[in-house]
Amino acid sequence: MRRTMLLMGLMSGVLAAGTGVCRAVEASAAANALAPASIFEAKDFPDPEPGKPAWKGDAWYSGICVFDKWVYAVSPAGYVLQFERDPVTAKMEYRGATPFGFSPDGDSGVNNAFTRKASDGGTLLYFEFGNHQPHNLAWYSLDKKTGKPAFKGKQAPVAGHTWWCYHYVPVTDRIYGMVGRGDKQPLASRHFDASGATVEDGRVATLGRSNFGWLVASSDGRNVYQVNGKTVDAYTFDAKTGAMTYLASVEAGSGNDYISPVSPDGRHVYLFGGYKSGGPLTVLARDPEKGTLSVVTSGAADPKFNGLPSVEWNRHCRFVFRADGKSGAFTAGTGLFGCAGMVGTFTRDPATGALTVGATAAAIPLGAAHVVVDPITGQLFTVGEKIASFKR
Repeated sequence: MRRTMLLMGLMSGVLAAGTGVCRAVEASAAANALAPASIFEAKDFPDPEPGKPAWKGDAWYSGICVFDKWVYAVSPAGYVLQFERDPVTAKMEYRGATPFGFSPDGDSGVNNAFTRKASDGGTLLYFEFGNHQPHNLAWYSLDKKTGKPAFKGKQAPVAGHTWWCYHYVPVTDRIYGMVGRGDKQPLASRHFDASGATVEDGRVATLGRSNFGWLVASSDGRNVYQVNGKTVDAYTFDAKTGAMTYLASVEAGSGNDYISPVSPDGRHVYLFGGYKSGGPLTVLARDPEKGTLSVVTSGAADPKFNGLPSVEWNRHCRFVFRADGKSGAFTAGTGLFGCAGMVGTFTRDPATGALTVGATAAAIPLGAAHVVVDPITGQLFTVGEKIASFKR
């Protein structure tokens, strides 16, 4: 059975001819160092078209997605780069770049990538393109043998302007996001039709709050959570109708605006960061039956994680879990908006939700903002100013 790894970062397709140069990096002698297996940057790729570079690295607006043995890095330059990874060493070989297949509208920016099963039994790869303009959702079919993507369609906007806030949930095969940019916007769920495009199910009001935060859905598809300043609002989701209903709210953190994915066992959610500066890490417990949240620890109460030097847990941090929920990976910032980042691993206590940092690669100038982890092998892949892979 083929494995599908999504998100938090981005997705993509691939193809164009060309051979890139990969610089393998020697393992660090430091016991707590996370050593990359491969690092690529813009100069390592030949131009797919005369005068048009394949990679325009951006710590904010580029993304990465893993499916089967393929790694896809999406560039605001308008290409999807394809790599083949070694299942043991995590080293990557460049396999080419393919154009988006459309002319992007508005500001450039890539966010949110995921793969899903197509109506014909194949695999579709999606990514969101846009920044301060209405977002487009583009999707590609992946060749079963080569992994090569073929452009299938583009939809704009996706539930209005989603402001990087939509979330795909495999169990319901739906995305959830904000409808329109800015404050006091409703949330909506959307399902997919046979062509791969999305269709809105319905909307729910967001209590008149300033909802400029992020949202996630639980892996069981029963709840949607959105952080709004110091408040996290919970909604229930009806899998038959697609309707969302307000459930409850909890006061947490100190103005955080990023919420992590719900842990795979459905028991914990994490808040961190401010818009431009770092904030404390807050651990929330989730009742798997009711879907409600409660605060476990906040700020300095989790020194093992918050104690990293010069780290700002801001909105450009990313958390991803392995399949068992007992470990995962993160990226974290060290400057304005957190784009001069570090990548690292963590372990999680399933009982308390406490996170403890393991190995880090803080000294490597990756500019990493997005990270994905293979849920089985634990291999890490990051994208930002550079593209890198790590063996756990």
